[in-house]
Amino acid sequence: MVSYLYGPFPAVDGQTGAPVPNATGKVYAPTDVELTTPLDVTDLAGVVTTDVRSTPNSLVTAFTIEDQPDGLIWASGPYRVPLIPFQSLVDAAEAAQAAAEEAASVFPAGGSLGQVLTKISAGDFDVAWGDPAAGTGGGISRLDQAADVAITTPAAGQGLLWNGVAWVNAAVSSVSTEVMFSTLVGANDDAKLDAFMDANRNQTMKGKILVRDEVRDYTFTQQHLLYHGFAWRGALRPQDQPRSSLPIGNRLRLRIAGGTPTAPKGLFTTPAGNLFGISISNDSIDGDPNSIYVEGNPAGIFWTSNFRDISCQNAAGVLGTPENPLRFTASSIDGWWNVNNVRNRAICIQGSDHWFNPTMFLLDSPPELLPDDKYLMSHDFMSNSWTRGIYCTAEGHSAYLITGSNTSSNSNWVFDSVFEGRNAGQPCKGALIRMTGGQYMFDRCRFAFAMTNPAATGRNDAGVFHISGGNLVLDKCTYQRATGVAETVPLLYATGTAKVRISHMIGVGSGWTGKPVVRQSVEGLIEADDSVIVVTDTTAEALTGAGNVVSGFTNAGTSLVLGKPANTADGDLLVAAVWNRNGSAPFTTPPDGFNPLPPAVDNTASGVLRFYVHAVADADLEPADYTWAGGTSGRNVGLIFRVIDADLGTPSHVAGSVATLISGPDRVILPGLTTTAANKLLLGAAGGNNTGGIVPSFTQSAMTLIGSAGTTTGASESGLTVFAEKLGAAGASGTRSAPAVPAAASGLGYMVALNSE
Repeated sequence: MVSYLYGPFPAVDGQTGAPVPNATGKVYAPTDVELTTPLDVTDLAGVVTTDVRSTPNSLVTAFTIEDQPDGLIWASGPYRVPLIPFQSLVDAAEAAQAAAEEAASVFPAGGSLGQVLTKISAGDFDVAWGDPAAGTGGGISRLDQAADVAITTPAAGQGLLWNGVAWVNAAVSSVSTEVMFSTLVGANDDAKLDAFMDANRNQTMKGKILVRDEVRDYTFTQQHLLYHGFAWRGALRPQDQPRSSLPIGNRLRLRIAGGTPTAPKGLFTTPAGNLFGISISNDSIDGDPNSIYVEGNPAGIFWTSNFRDISCQNAAGVLGTPENPLRFTASSIDGWWNVNNVRNRAICIQGSDHWFNPTMFLLDSPPELLPDDKYLMSHDFMSNSWTRGIYCTAEGHSAYLITGSNTSSNSNWVFDSVFEGRNAGQPCKGALIRMTGGQYMFDRCRFAFAMTNPAATGRNDAGVFHISGGNLVLDKCTYQRATGVAETVPLLYATGTAKVRISHMIGVGSGWTGKPVVRQSVEGLIEADDSVIVVTDTTAEALTGAGNVVSGFTNAGTSLVLGKPANTADGDLLVAAVWNRNGSAPFTTPPDGFNPLPPAVDNTASGVLRFYVHAVADADLEPADYTWAGGTSGRNVGLIFRVIDADLGTPSHVAGSVATLISGPDRVILPGLTTTAANKLLLGAAGGNNTGGIVPSFTQSAMTLIGSAGTTTGASESGLTVFAEKLGAAGASGTRSAPAVPAAASGLGYMVALNSE
């Protein structure tokens, strides 16, 4: 009959690591997870019992048990100790005899209980286990009582194998660096985690790893503040998504109180200052829209820390938020990751000297959970860092946002990664990647399935990779178009202060007749080899001078006539600015084909000012002059001028509000407007009513004066000035001012932005 010998084993408090002396517990089978049926054991005196005690030396006394598998559990109150058999005995008496014949062996200083047991179990003899006394020499209880041998108590750091009896001084009883979550005491998982963290937060030696050792869900509703050296892990295995059809034992359920979808809360929060030596691994997370895993702190930085082998679904995110990214220095994200169904943003990180190098990082979320204007991940002000192994599927929304400064020290590398829509028919609607700053190199990456409906993002996405700032290198990458996306839709669009170098690009998939197109808003932003076609945007231009601008006025009356510019050509956009001093409403009958561009907010306290636009299809069919009729009787002034390279189908992009003249010195300040795409033509007009003087003027250096006109009554005059300015990058234009003559009594003005072709 085969029996298994167990013990002695260390019995320690799982929270504090302190010994558990003089405790009586029972032994349970590994399958008895609820600890309902204690097993019978045989102590070394041959007595059958269910009680197994620990000694003052923190050792569970040895016992034998028949025909049980490995992994028994000794439990006493809140304490649980896993037990593993060390020897299979044919007969206890034979084992005792073999033990009595074995000579003593002393282990070297620095040894531990683990070393003693390892050497014993590696021997070629059967071992009987005694119950050591309370640390006094010669007081060893053993099976072979015949030998009368005096020994001295081993010093701390030593162990003794004597006549087959393992003895270890209490001062060096091995306390494992791993603490089982099942040994923690608390009303719920939050309380147990708090107990562990409170017990170890201020320890000098940060060696404890908290292990989630039970096959169950762990549910957390409260936040927990990280500390130096905190470490925990789940089961040592790759963690798949917790799917209903393939449930994962050892799952983390995040239901953090107080969070919202726009301001989610983290299970772990980061203190201010430097935080060293964090280790988090082997997690399978099921979150909710209000929760993330680790919340950042704008005043806190992770140093020399690691996140490894993590899966997460249904949470707002995993590491950081757009408002509070995680900040790293000399840290890493590696191993195997699977993140999907995120509601806000999965990864939001900052820092330097960072290694984002998973074996594989699967990242996606369906469009019903993540809106079109969101991103799956972002890097913010990263410096000297590496990223690789990303497989990012952006369905509807975008994949990656890169922000940062443009300094040369801010270098980052992205290798061997994929950024794509779900497939050719389920693409990202706008850009896959947007970059506003930083220094990045993308090498051996794939871009695919994007730019099918960029307007849905509410941004000005103009390329699969849209860069408006920073320095970028693309090398040895591929691009596959989504269904219905033309070759002319740029793989990359560069604008603003961006600088880009491109080489060895390949258009993959069917339907290509040429090479991938890359586009720049102005010359000089892109440097490329012949693997791509570089295209430069055109910006609409207002022409000045004779033959291009005509002005006119009436000192009285209800109409205004302006002649056709002599140089008018097919494809021109004629723009008229008309100022009626005494009007309270626009002219009721503008010329045929001239469409008004009303201001966003009107003001007629000092008169009426309007822009009108007219696309010229055939210049030969245009009349010699154009009449505005149905106005209010008064002094009317206007200018008409040519604009080339404008979008004739949709000339108007956006209009600003009307502002009235203010004093000190007298001037008209034209309110700014905001463009949502680059390469717009900004037009502004200001009208003034002056006594004995002439019209307002514009002084900003970027402006081009189109022309000025005024009435000629000789007393109280009305005047009008028009300017044009090419805008580069999209965004707020800012205000423009028009100083007036000192005697000006009233005036107003506004601006419009026109689309380029």
